[in-house]
Amino acid sequence: MQRCKRLVATLSLVALLSACGSPSEDPGPVTSDPLPTDAGGASPPPAEPTEHPTTTAPTEQSSWYATTAASDCPQNYGEGLQVWTDQQVEVEYLEDVVACTDVDHRFTYLENKGDVVWKPRVTGWNATVTYYEDTPAARSYRDAVSDHYAYALLTPGQNLVVSASPQAVGWDLDLPLSLSYQVHATLVSELQRYGEGALVAGLNKKTRRGAAVAGCTISGYNIAKDAPDLAEKPPAEWVMLGISGAAGLSTCTSSWRQADAAEARAGREVGLTADELPNIRFTQAATLERADKYLTRATYANKIVQVLLKLKP
Repeated sequence: MQRCKRLVATLSLVALLSACGSPSEDPGPVTSDPLPTDAGGASPPPAEPTEHPTTTAPTEQSSWYATTAASDCPQNYGEGLQVWTDQQVEVEYLEDVVACTDVDHRFTYLENKGDVVWKPRVTGWNATVTYYEDTPAARSYRDAVSDHYAYALLTPGQNLVVSASPQAVGWDLDLPLSLSYQVHATLVSELQRYGEGALVAGLNKKTRRGAAVAGCTISGYNIAKDAPDLAEKPPAEWVMLGISGAAGLSTCTSSWRQADAAEARAGREVGLTADELPNIRFTQAATLERADKYLTRATYANKIVQVLLKLKP
């Protein structure tokens, strides 16, 4: 049987069924807005998924793939999918995303069990994304980066359903988004130390503190996007540069000072101040250590080019 292959410039994991081909050759990101499919009319909303364990990764014929068993899939999307690559180094990334579909192959269920940010995409028609078990922190992060990437994202711990056949669905690792996610996660973890009020304000982009968190998140994104080689520093250093970098490299500190001033004028306790941001290096040492590991992995993956992916034969 024919094997279909695609050449890509960055790590790109594609969940596919056994048939070759796709409606078009121009893949695009999955929009988070409701859109009709090519078949006409809007797709019915998918049902609520249930809990399931992780995937496995057997090998065959000098190729590597991750398999989601049917028993690992949520009840309403009970058919597991296989994601293939010719690069052994990619196997660990294949295992990061659980991929399932419904019995009619009309929807694709994805769950990010890894620590980097993936950009879902579809080939050939419009689709919608439904997020499940969405959290305030995940929504806050997507809102923070929405001016730079206005489409659906598969962030760590997130699960979602795409209203498209698995044959048309793929997902790409994005390094700037992954680094900015770690900036956001580090700040959220730090704000938790100051109580629920500080955390709630920090997760709401419409508040001064929430706008500051968003500004810091975008600083991390821009640093990763503009840096000639992220391997020059340990990834945690880039995270801290996004949070408390020098003027011109980060807008985080200035945004944070504006929030400090607004809270002081309102007579509210400031909590975490701009002057204390550099101390996050110590108070969030464990978070930064995890970020260092995650982003080292993502930086390496981002350098893999001309990866051949194929459909299940």
